[in-house]
Amino acid sequence: MFISRFVINSGKKMADFCANDLQNRYFLHLFSKKAKKIFDFSDVTRDVEYEQNSIKWWNKVSGIKIDPMWHAFYSDKNGIKDVKYIPENIYYGIIEPYMNKLKYAEYCDDKCYYPEHFPENAVEGGLKRPKLYIRNINGFFFDSNFKMYSKKEAAEIVSRINEGYVIKESITGRGGRGLLFIDKEETKSQSELLRIFSQFNKDFIVEGLIDQCEQLKRINPSSINTLRIYTYLNQSGAHALSACLRIGGENSHTDNFNSGGIAVGIDKQGRLKNVAYDQYYHMYTEHPSGRTFAGSIVPGFDKAIKLVENLHYRFGHYRLISWDIAISPKDEPILIEFNLKLQGIDLLQICNGPVFGEYTEEILSEIFKK
Repeated sequence: MFISRFVINSGKKMADFCANDLQNRYFLHLFSKKAKKIFDFSDVTRDVEYEQNSIKWWNKVSGIKIDPMWHAFYSDKNGIKDVKYIPENIYYGIIEPYMNKLKYAEYCDDKCYYPEHFPENAVEGGLKRPKLYIRNINGFFFDSNFKMYSKKEAAEIVSRINEGYVIKESITGRGGRGLLFIDKEETKSQSELLRIFSQFNKDFIVEGLIDQCEQLKRINPSSINTLRIYTYLNQSGAHALSACLRIGGENSHTDNFNSGGIAVGIDKQGRLKNVAYDQYYHMYTEHPSGRTFAGSIVPGFDKAIKLVENLHYRFGHYRLISWDIAISPKDEPILIEFNLKLQGIDLLQICNGPVFGEYTEEILSEIFKK
């Protein structure tokens, strides 16, 4: 009995090592490689004194020696020289795995279960989400009440939707590439939908389209432009640390940073900053369409901050969460999705500076036991 338990426990430890430790070490290597690659194509002006100060500060707070390439890169692009930048290899290889229980993340982040994770009564005044028509869980089709349908029946239900909808992967997500938008003017027959469902295979949802406030629609009307808000949970509560607006490319349905979109920082008062960046870190002082954004106030920004801070309490296993929030025509926040791993801190740090802000020393001291 003892030997059996020992073998089982050893097997679990080996599985955890393969699933977690090896992955974390891979991220340490991968994002160090990314930094070197960025330097290869970027004309970065190095400040030796600033980099040395960053190395000393990190060593003092965490006890580890960092490569200051990320500090040099971010500060060169945004003009903010701060020793508290978080190197991406350290974030994804050490910090995120420590702060978030990543082995449960795939289930919690499954959009098929958003109605259960985020019921309408989750916050005072009600929680707004896109309408869920059909969810495919492991190849099985259900509606929002878990009534089961055949594939043919599900296609027939969706074919009768006349208000537009979007079909998207519920688990993996690939930067806006696992999406199919059906506009209000379009129709899809049952046979067409059967083919589309076969292409998505399994683990996807069909949900209704939403509209956005006029202020954000003005910047780029073809996409729903969403707020990315990053929150941190400690013993004193949930705190919004950094926020930016993600804006889709011209004639694009998605606002994704890695699919042609740009991101612009938002200050504490909800005002858009003067410079936006794309995935290659090129700077924009206006949208590629020519529409300006600098100085615009994001409607409902305070409500969005309050919403995500309140929602964070529902997920105590995840102390760092990135939220994607749309703003309705009535200036009310609409939850689009949340992210628990590989959260893309680069767009926040390049837009706003160090992602942990005033909590940097607290977080690093906890993780590195200083």
